[in-house]
Amino acid sequence: KDLKEAVASRQFREDLYYRINVFPIEVPPLRERKEDLCQFVNHFFRLHQGDLKKRLDGFSPSAIQKLMFYNWPGNVRELENKVRQAMINAVGPLIYREDIVFEDRKDSPSLKSFKEAKQEFERNYIMNVLRIAQGNVAEAARLAKKDRKDFYDVMRKYKLRSQDFRIP
Repeated sequence: KDLKEAVASRQFREDLYYRINVFPIEVPPLRERKEDLCQFVNHFFRLHQGDLKKRLDGFSPSAIQKLMFYNWPGNVRELENKVRQAMINAVGPLIYREDIVFEDRKDSPSLKSFKEAKQEFERNYIMNVLRIAQGNVAEAARLAKKDRKDFYDVMRKYKLRSQDFRIP
């Protein structure tokens, strides 16, 4: 929940908000950091492996792929529940994509189009290079082995500003 909104609507005590809001840390939802998904899956697998009376070796690549394409509206807690459900559903030593069941079809796994996936990759790549170069476009273009003018064009395409990547 957004505690600022809860304070504004008097659903959360203001004095308590200021007591716990000493050093806020922003943690993006799982759907925005899919690169962490495998680590969470492995953690939850190890955590719950002792609860079951059967031997499981882990998740198949197709099962991991199915998890990666899901939107995760319930965030990490939903992932933990899906890992446990899949472990219970599994028949053999490996957990397959069929062992993972999503009830709500509107949030079911779906592939992005090639164009969307390519654009997402390109934007993330440019952002990462700019972070490494600390906003220095000439250095970022050199690292990416791309002409500086072309690099600027891609930055414009994704509305990226070099000053947003500079470290004060």
